[in-house]
Amino acid sequence: MKFHKKQMSNPLFNQKLVQAMASQYGLRLGAVWLCSFACTMYALDVPFLGTLGNFLGLFSIVMGARMIRTYRIQEHDLSWPQSLWFALTFFLFAALLTTLGQYIYFAFIDKGHFLHIISSFFDNPLYAESMKQSFPELDVNLLLETFASMSSKDIIMQFLFMNLMATGACALLSSLFGGLGKLPVQPENKITE
Repeated sequence: MKFHKKQMSNPLFNQKLVQAMASQYGLRLGAVWLCSFACTMYALDVPFLGTLGNFLGLFSIVMGARMIRTYRIQEHDLSWPQSLWFALTFFLFAALLTTLGQYIYFAFIDKGHFLHIISSFFDNPLYAESMKQSFPELDVNLLLETFASMSSKDIIMQFLFMNLMATGACALLSSLFGGLGKLPVQPENKITE
């Protein structure tokens, strides 16, 4: 008689399964990021949306950690580097989906709203003063002209860069919270030969 620990449903790391799961998780996270982006774009009109947008952005880290933990419990106990790779993959899917949504927004919906948001920040005396103290050489009018001259392609490239930076930070934090630590102990099965 031998005692063996119960094997998980997928005892070997299956990269194709991880990629398939990462694309599904990325769709969910991308939807959360798009909602966060939409809330941020209209936060000037409805201040509560700014708070909600920030909450959704931070919630995506918790959501990512939960996704990693769920995968580790249901499919395969990933090592921390595998968890980080998994998180990078699904956050990258989310970043690409978010960038696509941002492109649609700036190409078809925005109609100058984004430039209005930026100019209203500089119209606020407190914000303008803090910008002058932080960046004394900054010419506000030149900055606004630069934003006004940017095409939607230029804006999207900037947002793509920001989304990719957010991908790295969110994946690292999610993999730390979801990829480390022990999983619940699996009960032992008696196997007779």
